[in-house]
Amino acid sequence: MFAWWGRTVYRYRFIVIAVMVALCLGGGIYGASLGKHVTQSGFYDEGSQSVHASLLADAAYGRDTSGHIIAIYTAPDGKTVDDPAFQKKILDNLAAAEKDHPDKILRSIGYFKSPELLSNMADADKKHAFMSIQLKGNDDDTILNNFKDVKNDFFIEGVNVKLAGLQPLAAELTGTIGEDQQRAEVAAIPLVAVLLFFVFGGVVAASLPAIIGGLSIMGALGIMRLIAEFAPVHFFAQPVVTLIGLGIAIDYGLFIVSRFREEIAEGYDTETAVRRTVMTAGRTVIFSAVIIVASSLPLLLFPQGFLKSITYAII
Repeated sequence: MFAWWGRTVYRYRFIVIAVMVALCLGGGIYGASLGKHVTQSGFYDEGSQSVHASLLADAAYGRDTSGHIIAIYTAPDGKTVDDPAFQKKILDNLAAAEKDHPDKILRSIGYFKSPELLSNMADADKKHAFMSIQLKGNDDDTILNNFKDVKNDFFIEGVNVKLAGLQPLAAELTGTIGEDQQRAEVAAIPLVAVLLFFVFGGVVAASLPAIIGGLSIMGALGIMRLIAEFAPVHFFAQPVVTLIGLGIAIDYGLFIVSRFREEIAEGYDTETAVRRTVMTAGRTVIFSAVIIVASSLPLLLFPQGFLKSITYAII
């Protein structure tokens, strides 16, 4: 089978290359929006007693929304948070945000609406005070997306405003992971190509594993984006795609390139060298890939969604 595979790939090499490059590039374009379709849920067993208890508590007492956004305001120099003009700016801003986003913002409570009753929401010097801004939504992803849509509305010109709370933290975490992933992809592939140049002593041989790694990542992101249409995909899956895709593609590329160069050095023509490479190194790559897939499949048995997403990314 491997001999036939190698012979067929060589004979139709231009078609094979064109089809694979087109599929991977198409997958990369389609998968570019994966970050908008991932979920931050999936850390818990939805069938566990603790989750059922949490759902019952939410149904009986309402979902706790007080920690969604904590907006911290700092009074200008020479003034305190009790300054009427300063308070008016903040209250007008919150009222406008609630009016502009009635489907996303539930309400806001805090010091500036009831300074006498909520005096503990300001510091002793009256230089800092905070408001709790509550968002609408019945699940974590909806609430996070609502925060991303409204977060810029809470900043006021001339007022020092800082946003804390669960949703700003979640948005910062997912955003940082996405930025780090892009930075890693942009930096890693050229660096690997330079390193491989010194290993192989040739531009073509050095570039091939790096190119395969880049195409593998793009194709995998496209597949993950397709999976996200039918099943939840956790945001942890994105960096796993980069790590596994780049690492294994370069590793397997080294197997193939090294073996091919050995076959050429033995005096075989290109077609025979390709066939013998697939029969030997190609078999090793397939066997290794099957082992990796088989070893990761047990993760699908766990009920936590993020483990399933990591398995999808590995495969």
